Amino acid sequence: EGDRSAWRFPPFEATRQGDRLYGLGTADMKGSLANGMAVLKVLHDARSRPPGTLMFQAVMGEEMDEDGTRTLLRLGYTGDYAIVMEPTDVRIGPGTRGACWHRITLTGPAAHCGLTDPRTQDTMMFLARFGAALEAYHARVAAQQHHLLASPACRMTQVRGGETHNSTAGRCELVVDRRMLPHESYAQVTEELARILEEIKVAIPGVEHAIEFIAGNEATETSLHSPLVGAVQRNFREVLGREAEIWGPPYGSDMRNFVVDAGIPTINFGPGDFHVCHQPDEFVPVPDLLACAKVVMGTAVDLLSQDRDS
Repeated sequence: EGDRSAWRFPPFEATRQGDRLYGLGTADMKGSLANGMAVLKVLHDARSRPPGTLMFQAVMGEEMDEDGTRTLLRLGYTGDYAIVMEPTDVRIGPGTRGACWHRITLTGPAAHCGLTDPRTQDTMMFLARFGAALEAYHARVAAQQHHLLASPACRMTQVRGGETHNSTAGRCELVVDRRMLPHESYAQVTEELARILEEIKVAIPGVEHAIEFIAGNEATETSLHSPLVGAVQRNFREVLGREAEIWGPPYGSDMRNFVVDAGIPTINFGPGDFHVCHQPDEFVPVPDLLACAKVVMGTAVDLLSQDRDS
């Protein structure tokens, strides 16, 4: 539950002040939800509709597992191109980093701290060494560079262990979040983490460890030479009078499902700055809402009207 007092504007209402529309989810992604419906409405009511089919998917579960998008793709709701209207601050995002999560379980002796030998090895000692090793591992993977996307990263995100404040922890569980580039695989990450654990095991043999792959989303990338990217760039130029910025979003999105699962060239493109998402006084700039709607509509018309046999 959030802190209502942190908001200057009602979080569950749309409040316009100047060129900003405030409210929880305005940037992520109610603004884009309205944009998508507006584009459909305008093209539906147009005297001359473009050929082909334009589909708008308003799905659930986009924050983590993309259940809605995966289900629609499995049921056959696909296409030739897709635009995921994530908040990109009106930039073209033709790729996303991947991510995977591993659960690591440590087991060792549990005993009253007053009775343990100072040399006793326990799970918290192992955890401390793993934390330091993970920091060094993060520095190594973060040194990798990509022409579009942010560097890889690795962080410990959850830790659970211990029963009482005066006993060693016989069991400890932790979760590791690893951000990935397109050339990296889940198996590679699992192997790298397992190697770190084995190295610590040499120094602390009294603690056992197990590693489990939980879930993941592959990194994705759409060619800058794709007709989709070209159409968005062209319409962006016509609407805003300048060149569109190409950007690598640091977050994941449903783009992964369209590209990896269905082979559909996809980009991220939408109004709003992701830095304000999930924050008090979240907002979306009204001029960006209008500009994105016009760019998406023009792109849809161009791609639907193109000669598919060319």
